Amino acid sequence: MEISEMIIPMSGGDMYAVHTVVPGAEHRPLVILCHGLMMNCALNPISGVAECLSMAGYDTIRFDFRGSGRSRGDITKMTPLTESADLLDIIRYACSIVNADRKIVLCGHSLGGLVSLLTAAGLYGAGGGPAAALTQAEREALKSRIAGLALLAPAVNAEADSCAGKVGLETFDPDNIPDLVEVWGSELGSGYFHAAQNLHTYDVISKYGGPVCVIMGERDRLVAPDLAGRIAEALPQAELHVIPRGDHLFSRNLRVRAAEIIQEFLQRLDVV
Repeated sequence: MEISEMIIPMSGGDMYAVHTVVPGAEHRPLVILCHGLMMNCALNPISGVAECLSMAGYDTIRFDFRGSGRSRGDITKMTPLTESADLLDIIRYACSIVNADRKIVLCGHSLGGLVSLLTAAGLYGAGGGPAAALTQAEREALKSRIAGLALLAPAVNAEADSCAGKVGLETFDPDNIPDLVEVWGSELGSGYFHAAQNLHTYDVISKYGGPVCVIMGERDRLVAPDLAGRIAEALPQAELHVIPRGDHLFSRNLRVRAAEIIQEFLQRLDVV
C-alpha cells in the first residue's frame, strides 16, 4: 500500500489530498472521499472509512475542500456550490491520473455527502450548480465515470436548517443573516446561508439516476435518521441503512460498520 500526500495545483487555489494506492486495485473503482462542514480529510469518519476501504482493497483519494484543513482558500466564502466546484476539480484530477475506463465512486459525509449528491446530479443535467458551466460533452464524459454514491449522513437538511436559522447546534436570524456566523470555533460567511436557502435540494438530487447507498446514524442529532424517507422519495433507487446507536460521526467501531456497508455496495456495482 502506497500513501501519498500532495498539493494539487488548481486554478481556484491549491488543494491538499491524500492518495492511497493498493496493489491489485486498478480494476476496482477509485473512491473519492469528501469531508463535512468545518472538518478536514484527516478527521473521522472520512479518515477512518478511507483506511478501512484501503484495507479492503480499494484505492482512495481524500481531500480538503478549499478553506478547510491544508487547502488554500477563505472558509468564510465557502458555500455548498463552491464545494461542488472543488469536487468537480478533484474528479477531473482523478480522471487524469487513472486509466480512461476506471470508474469512480463518491463517498461523502454530512455536507460532503450533500455536495456529492449535488455534484452528481449536476452531471445528470440538474441546473444551477457548477456543472452547468461545463459543455454537454464534458458533463457526459464525467458522468460516465461516476459509478455510484456512498453517503454518510448526507446533510440534505442544510437548506431547511438555513431557512430556519440553524447550522449545526448554532442559531441565527434567517431573515437578517449576519456577515459572519460562528460555527464550532470558526466562522461561515452569509453567502453560505443564502446559497443553502436556495438549493432546491430534493428537486435537484432527484435528477441523479445512478446507484446510491445512504447510511444514517440512529442517534444522529445533526442529520436526523428519518430524513432517509425524504431521500428515498427523491431517489427511489437508494439503498438505505440506519446503524443502531450511530451518531453523526459514526464513532468508535461504528465507522468500521459503515465502511463494511460501503464495501458491500461497491461489490454490487457493475463496474468491470
